[in-house]
Amino acid sequence: IYLREYDISENNTAAPISSDILSAVSSYFNDYKKQKLTNKTNPEFLQKVEEYAKTRPYNKFLTRLSLLNKVSEKSAEVFFFDALGVEYLSYIAAKCEELGLMTDIKIGHSELPSITSMNRDFYNYFKEENIHKIGELDECKHHSKKFDYQKCREPLHIFEELQIIDDEINKIYAKMTFEHIEKAVIVSDHGASRLAVINESENDAVVLSEKGEHSGRCAPAENDPEIPFATYENGYAVLANYDRFKGGRKADVEVHGGATLEEVLVPIIVLSLRPEKLEYSFAESEILFKPGQDAHLVLFCNAPMNKPQLKVGDKYYGGSFTVDKQHAEFYIEGARRKGKYNAEVYEGEVFSGISLSFEIKKQTQEDDLGI
Repeated sequence: IYLREYDISENNTAAPISSDILSAVSSYFNDYKKQKLTNKTNPEFLQKVEEYAKTRPYNKFLTRLSLLNKVSEKSAEVFFFDALGVEYLSYIAAKCEELGLMTDIKIGHSELPSITSMNRDFYNYFKEENIHKIGELDECKHHSKKFDYQKCREPLHIFEELQIIDDEINKIYAKMTFEHIEKAVIVSDHGASRLAVINESENDAVVLSEKGEHSGRCAPAENDPEIPFATYENGYAVLANYDRFKGGRKADVEVHGGATLEEVLVPIIVLSLRPEKLEYSFAESEILFKPGQDAHLVLFCNAPMNKPQLKVGDKYYGGSFTVDKQHAEFYIEGARRKGKYNAEVYEGEVFSGISLSFEIKKQTQEDDLGI
């Protein structure tokens, strides 16, 4: 499930970002996960990292605080996962679907450098007594003697990372169920990079005097040192590729502090319980192929819908109500070949946790004869 592709779309942003950039960022994370699991980097991906170190596509996304102002209520129950990056979204989405949790996922960027002390803005947004910190993920990445990269080169820590997320999602679900919490919000301060660890590349433009500082991913600087593949923000030189400043402490398991996409982009996930009796179905799940015409579907729900959407492949389709708000029709542009298709059902930008299938069939000779 961790390797399942997660397609970042306009539904995940509150800012106008081109489909080309969203597709490129999606591809980046899908490739990143494969390399993290196989414990190696490929030259094409490293070239992309170097390119993004200059173009910095994360700046197209809103800041975390801007997103919070758009998607969350200040009185919400909040679960702060230290070091939860976008790489885990496919796993989290699948886990929530399994439990019957609806997810509204947004993606923004953290402040640079990508360290916790620079990314505590949600403490000023939410009530502090409503924030539950979950630090086990960060501990696994930094302080695990069992998975220290200098002693254990295999990426076995991934299993512990996913187990931590699994356990915490179960706890959130239980809390929402038994304490009747309508919505819960998952936030993160920053992500982390495994590939910056296994790349083992040093940049000697700055030599750190303190080896414990962020594994060399960023360095305090009074002025912009004008280093290639680095940015200067908030009094720090921040590496945006997979280099490490010379003198930095050798990384344990994963690192952060830099400005790669996996370190900077963070999710905000609003969770809600799926109604027990909520059901969706297609009026007809088998559609006869008609040359030059898009597939036409009618979605039925046993409760009134507000803004129904279907996600087929990597595209979203809005529905139009027909006889009432329990019936919505969709024209699936591009679904013009016979075969089976999967459609994820959304209410507005919130995934319902329900997937439906439909099939396009070619007309048989009997169909043509009206038999």
